[in-house]
Amino acid sequence: MDRYIQIKRKLSPQNNKAGNQPKINRTNNGNENSAVNNSNRYAILADSATEQPNEKTVGEPKKTRPPPIFIREQSTNALVNKLVDLIGDSKFHIIPLKKGNIHEIKLQIQTEADHRIVTKYLNDAGKNYYTYQLKSCKGLQVVLKGIEATVTPAEIIEALKAKNFSAKTAINILNKDKVPQPLFKIELEPELQALKKNEVHPIYNLQYLLHRRITVEEPHKRINPVQCTNCQEYGHTKAYCTLKSVCVVCSEPHTTANCPKNKDDKSVKKCSNCGEKHTANYRGCVVYKELKSRLNKRIATAHTYNKVNFYSPQPIFQPPLTVPSTTPTISFASALKSGLEVPAPPTRTAHSEHTPTNIQQTQQSGIEAMMLSLQQSMKDFMTFMQNTLQELMKNQNILIQLLVSSKSP
Repeated sequence: MDRYIQIKRKLSPQNNKAGNQPKINRTNNGNENSAVNNSNRYAILADSATEQPNEKTVGEPKKTRPPPIFIREQSTNALVNKLVDLIGDSKFHIIPLKKGNIHEIKLQIQTEADHRIVTKYLNDAGKNYYTYQLKSCKGLQVVLKGIEATVTPAEIIEALKAKNFSAKTAINILNKDKVPQPLFKIELEPELQALKKNEVHPIYNLQYLLHRRITVEEPHKRINPVQCTNCQEYGHTKAYCTLKSVCVVCSEPHTTANCPKNKDDKSVKKCSNCGEKHTANYRGCVVYKELKSRLNKRIATAHTYNKVNFYSPQPIFQPPLTVPSTTPTISFASALKSGLEVPAPPTRTAHSEHTPTNIQQTQQSGIEAMMLSLQQSMKDFMTFMQNTLQELMKNQNILIQLLVSSKSP
């Protein structure tokens, strides 16, 4: 609140006697009709400030860097020249990669507009590549609960459109047994205007849809490696992959839906990632386990990093107070007259009494004393418990004997 308080300047002291006197107009060169210059000296600054708006507040939206494009071929000069002709020079760079026997090119472009131009060229040329979704094309994803799986996604999209929510896709969620659930994953169209900080999207306030009571929640975060259902490789999805299709069952170059082999026959199964006799989406695959362990380590590292307390003040060591000595002080002259020995002044060492080593030793001795006290308390407690148990056993034996004697004739 202090920054909103306006502090006024103090007025100059006035003479009470001159308060009732008429004001005297000071003129230049005795001319009483000359006008007084009462203009604001800061008016120039105000005009310049209004003429030049702040670029940060009235500026263009922040441009995001597009994701890289991985082209499945070796780096050639012809490809570089073609990209220069498409988007111009100094607007991209390439990095040759090699994954085993696979050669790739990592293409990084500066703007999203050039990214769209290059992907269109790669699609028209039939190039094998994969990339990721642009941030500007990514809309909000939510999970809609309360509508049974018999409702079609088109009906849900139309119902959301009637509620002023433009949905891009609506996908029914299945459980691990491939059974449809009353859950739909909704992806909305990208918003033209970004939400403010700590502002909640209005779709979370939606309670009724298609005459059903619903709830809208955030989707669970993915904790497993992403696998493409087109090429069966890990690290990207099918929506942005144009690599050659690979069967998830037999690892041959055709789609899984067009596989002519029996999917239940174990002899035809072959993983395209490790070469073992199982399907490519098997969770027991060595490639999947390796990627899963890397992902778990990354998540654990990020979780630990967030929990680190960067400021942990150490307790300040306070040395014990020493009682000043009460010995009488003798002056140097009286000591010489009486023939007493003059005590030598205390020598100053390089380190004071309370050095870090002494402090550490004092703290360590205190901890050791606490540990000894705790051990002794535990011993006393165990002895007490043993004595108590012995007394209980004795009382139990006496009661048993009394019961037996009372029942006997």
